[in-house]
Amino acid sequence: MKKYDSHVHFWDTTKLDYPWLTDIPELNRSFLPESYLNEIGDDDIAGCIFVQCDAISSQNLVEVEWVEDYANKFSFIKGIVAAAPIEIGEKVRPIIEELNEKKLVKGVRRLLQGEDADFALNHNFLKGIKVLQEFDIPFDICIKGDKQMATVEKLINKFENQVFILDHCGKPNLAKNEIKNWEKQLKLIGQNENVYCKLSGLLTEMNSAENTSTLLSVFDIIFESFGIDRILFGSDWPVCQLGGGYQKWLGVVDEYLNTFSIEEQSKVYATNTMKAYQLI
Repeated sequence: MKKYDSHVHFWDTTKLDYPWLTDIPELNRSFLPESYLNEIGDDDIAGCIFVQCDAISSQNLVEVEWVEDYANKFSFIKGIVAAAPIEIGEKVRPIIEELNEKKLVKGVRRLLQGEDADFALNHNFLKGIKVLQEFDIPFDICIKGDKQMATVEKLINKFENQVFILDHCGKPNLAKNEIKNWEKQLKLIGQNENVYCKLSGLLTEMNSAENTSTLLSVFDIIFESFGIDRILFGSDWPVCQLGGGYQKWLGVVDEYLNTFSIEEQSKVYATNTMKAYQLI
């Protein structure tokens, strides 16, 4: 079955600066499209979405142009989720205008996981989202755990015509099995038809010794919250290597989707990503 991977990172530590990598030695080297193809092996990837990698902010546009060059060589790179400083409000307009001129830019992300819980409700941040909405560009939400989930729900409720894509299911605290509040908030967020959820990044949130079968009940919560039409398969490569790698994650997802129809599987693995990022 052909797949569209909704969440892939590439980085080159010789060309751009990624301060966060110094704390993760396993990832503190270059990861390029060639390595991604080697990792996925025989898996039938028809396309992927590159997601910004938190390079220093002065390199946001450089990162986009760097990926554009790679997309000329690797046709499976179908879209870019670019970094943009949404929190500067109306001043972000010229940046969004420039990104909008680039045909590969299909979304924008401003990482929230390291910010205060109410960061995304700041007056200027809301103005920035309003600018994004004018250009009909989806916004990827990357947060950490249930403390930020309530904020995200409030943000989403203010912009019913803006497409939001929740990265890594909101990063529940699976390592400590503290998911009750996350479950409650996820179900509230999932009630909004303008929100998609990436089925990605969960292995790295688990205790490494924990059996992956415990994820299946977590998947139940996710599918109950969003339904079959708004869940996107994503590998979170190469970060997924911290939790066992691409093939391990794919195996868990395959196991869960095994009882779904071919049409339903195709939605999760391809169609929903194409729809969310306006590839179709």
